[in-house]
Amino acid sequence: MYLSIQHNSIVSPSTLSTIADASAGGIEDNAITYDICKKHLSGFEIIEEEDIKKAVAFMMKYHKVEIEPTAALPIAALLQSKAYQGKNVVLVVTGKKIDNQLLTQIMVKYGDYY
Repeated sequence: MYLSIQHNSIVSPSTLSTIADASAGGIEDNAITYDICKKHLSGFEIIEEEDIKKAVAFMMKYHKVEIEPTAALPIAALLQSKAYQGKNVVLVVTGKKIDNQLLTQIMVKYGDYY
């Protein structure tokens, strides 16, 4: 979506892989989401892979909630950006499908990050 808004037309999805695979899909031609985002979004947060993993670990460590990497995107944005400090913020977090081996790897590496 970010590239599509930047180019003012729908851009095919990238071939780059991401841990947040549910967010890597394309935008269908004539999809209403593109026009809605173009009209109403005031900006984007670009999230790095490592920040997604840290957000997954944060939710497990402090909230005992298992979430998939795509669900961790808004949490990663909140944790990595100073733009939200001191503000009331609502995050939509949905999705629990994460491979147990991946979750274990994330927790071993990032479980003590925060």
